[in-house]
Amino acid sequence: MRPAVVWLLVGALVGCGDEPHEVSPLPAATGTAKPPASPPAPVSTNTAPAPIVSASVTATASASAPPDEPFARTMVRRVGIDFSKSPLLFTASFDGSQRYGMWLDTMHFARELGRAHGSPVRLTYFINTCYFDPSIKGSKIGRARSRPEALVRRALAQLAINAGHDVGNHGVRHDNGLKWSSKRWQEEFDEFHGWTDKNLFRPIRDENGYAVFPRFAPTTSSPGATGARCKTDDDCPAGQCLALTDEQRFCTQACNRKQPCPAPTVCGAPTFRDDTDVCVPPPTHPIVYRGVTLFDGEGHPNLERLKPYRIIGYRAPFLAGNDGLTEALLNHDYVYDASQLSPPGSPLRLSLADRSGVLLGFPLMQHRQTRTIPMDYNYLQVGASGQRMLRDYERSFVASFARPARTPWNVGHHFSLWRDGAYWQALQTAMRYASSGCPDDEGKPQCPEVAFVSFRELSRIIVRAVKRAQGTDAAPVAQVKDRHPHPREPRDD
Repeated sequence: MRPAVVWLLVGALVGCGDEPHEVSPLPAATGTAKPPASPPAPVSTNTAPAPIVSASVTATASASAPPDEPFARTMVRRVGIDFSKSPLLFTASFDGSQRYGMWLDTMHFARELGRAHGSPVRLTYFINTCYFDPSIKGSKIGRARSRPEALVRRALAQLAINAGHDVGNHGVRHDNGLKWSSKRWQEEFDEFHGWTDKNLFRPIRDENGYAVFPRFAPTTSSPGATGARCKTDDDCPAGQCLALTDEQRFCTQACNRKQPCPAPTVCGAPTFRDDTDVCVPPPTHPIVYRGVTLFDGEGHPNLERLKPYRIIGYRAPFLAGNDGLTEALLNHDYVYDASQLSPPGSPLRLSLADRSGVLLGFPLMQHRQTRTIPMDYNYLQVGASGQRMLRDYERSFVASFARPARTPWNVGHHFSLWRDGAYWQALQTAMRYASSGCPDDEGKPQCPEVAFVSFRELSRIIVRAVKRAQGTDAAPVAQVKDRHPHPREPRDD
């Protein structure tokens, strides 16, 4: 019997009709889940493995594996969905969250590409809370040094949420959890959510559809000074008019330990010695809307009137985990984990042999004739250039579209500008190439339909397809399009 065709609209995921921040877990498969006979193995880089590529869920063992096997109880299957009637679904994600400039540059790029592409471009950000809470100690990757620094970073993460991007969990201090106990994993997630559940919120919008928080204001009335309002780079002597949103732009300058920002603007990297970040005006407080104080004068949120933003996805630091990670994800009602490595193929279905609950797995997948897995850190470790990354990414877009099931593909980058930003430039160029249809040397499109979705959106697409196709051998996904080509900001009601 021909499987029923499932018609899905990305517009329904980010527009009217449904709460876009809520995603249901993947329903359990019919029948008894079993480990795959030959589970997919991590892809070799053809060199010594980079430190970030550690244990992988995809290299799981059966339930009878020895006790020291990290994933002895984690069951892995492919999700049986046919995406061949859909555009290629692509996700770009960013791990870390420190640099203000990368928050703003990535969001600005998404807006610009979305306008050119004719539909929204959504990204996923995996954050470390050590960059948001100055009280956190013991981080080896740095931390927020002051409350003003943390308040700006919180505001930037909120801007990403307001714009429809996905914010996920990358741990508190970026610790390696390969040998953690289940209790230690639970403590990690509890600490992470102890901050996010009280500081990141579902947007509240005014009658025109604009988010009422965060807000920014000029910090000086001197034209062209850092913190002054601007429209173009020509308005700023330092040459950079920083776009916090399309409507809010301020003059900025490079900053680090040697070049502090003029008060009250704030530097996102006050401890950097040579690398630099940018100066950003602090968010304004209090925030009062319709007579209700949402944030007081010091920026403390009104938890009785604000609804927490629900984080549903995770990427493990060093891609390292074990069965305790799977337990913690299920305990906290997560929907997806993006910590795996796999050959090209469908997303994964992750579960535990001895308890209920199912997770989606979105592995990093290396295509043939590419240098390493699609992550900027790994390209750095194997000494590959930005041009090599660009060629590999373009090849991977074409190969992903050409696969019979047209399975989604994703890349993982960081907030670091390695090789003077060459990897970030390569990703932008590759995404523009895909948006243009992946033209060959004669201009013929090789991937004529591509949708740039976050992992949150991809999860919703898959969950709905599986729910609608329960009992069938496959769940085709057809005509993934956006009902609202490019709204100013995605509405949340």
